[in-house]
Amino acid sequence: DSDGQVVEPVLLAGTKGSLGYLAGITAYYNYASQWSIATGLWFRYQAIRTERLALAGEGTSSVRYRSIRLPILFNYRSSEHTLSPFNSFGPMIDIPLSARIVASRAGESTQQLRLDSESGPVFNFMLGAGGIYQVNSQIALTGQPTVTYRLGRLGGARTNFRTFELGLQMQAIYTF
Repeated sequence: DSDGQVVEPVLLAGTKGSLGYLAGITAYYNYASQWSIATGLWFRYQAIRTERLALAGEGTSSVRYRSIRLPILFNYRSSEHTLSPFNSFGPMIDIPLSARIVASRAGESTQQLRLDSESGPVFNFMLGAGGIYQVNSQIALTGQPTVTYRLGRLGGARTNFRTFELGLQMQAIYTF
């Protein structure tokens, strides 16, 4: 959908850089003394930016992706000390929402194009290793660097554009 603008091809070739964020809620269930399972509902935003090809003229193109992420994470806490290691792993499912392309060209107007969301969920797998700080009996803080591998779509749908995401996950946990 071009929002009424004349559309030219937008190629995402060359060096790419990406920044984004996740925000949402997560529920934990402790099923053993050191193990828990977590699931939640997160909003994900990611912007991929690349320089335009020389043939297309000077400028940049960026794609702004949005999705709802559903994690199913297994967590391991090695001790009950105030400060202890905290590790997480598990699958995550992204449900894509519409995306937007912004193409900026020297001497031309900026194009803003809305992309319809692609059908079907996108599957990911995350690993995280960090720590948990138990503030008191009800409040804990976690922090862990994470790496997420995008597996892609399954069931005959496209599975290209496999990538890694590096992140820093910070959480405040309230136990009741």
